[in-house]
Amino acid sequence: MTLNMNATPETVWTLLQEMAQRAEASKAEHDRMIAESAAQMKAMSQETEKKFQEIAEQQKKTDEQLKKLSRTVGGMYRTQGKLMEAMYSARLWDKFATLGFAFTQGCRERVFRENGQKVAAVDVFLENGQYAMAVEVKTKLTTEDVNDHVERITKVRKNMDDHGDKRTLVGAVAGGISPDNVIAYAQKNGLYAVVWSGKSAAIAEAPPTFKAREW
Repeated sequence: MTLNMNATPETVWTLLQEMAQRAEASKAEHDRMIAESAAQMKAMSQETEKKFQEIAEQQKKTDEQLKKLSRTVGGMYRTQGKLMEAMYSARLWDKFATLGFAFTQGCRERVFRENGQKVAAVDVFLENGQYAMAVEVKTKLTTEDVNDHVERITKVRKNMDDHGDKRTLVGAVAGGISPDNVIAYAQKNGLYAVVWSGKSAAIAEAPPTFKAREW
């Protein structure tokens, strides 16, 4: 707005009032826009927080479902594993009689302890006065299971020595599913491999060079 140099004081005063009113209106509009933006940001923030809460709740429900599923699957595997142990342990020592092992007794889930602490647990333990055999039973046998069992037998050997048990210790692995390469790997490590054949357990045929490892 241009001020006329010939304007009267009244005109100048009127002009100044108009300018003040416009400035006040502009400020009010600015404040309104700021308040509106703040309200929108607050609403967006609340909506975002609400979404995060919903996601967190959904994640919590998903975690609970996964835990339940894990417990169910774990229980199924444990049940299946126990069944396999029972199937293999039933008169398993009779199978080794043909190889010269006259085992007279056997037990499942044999635990070896030292100073009250468990050092090893064997699925099936066969024994007589001269020999003892540690058998690991798996639903599906893997090379990792073979490695773990060799380490387990080493611990059992030490425990037996610590308790004055000098019997010769040998090992075997058994699986409901036993791939040929895993059987060969077990035999390479000096372990007997037991497979499920028909309705009973059978000792897998070993190569002529096979020699059972003694601990």
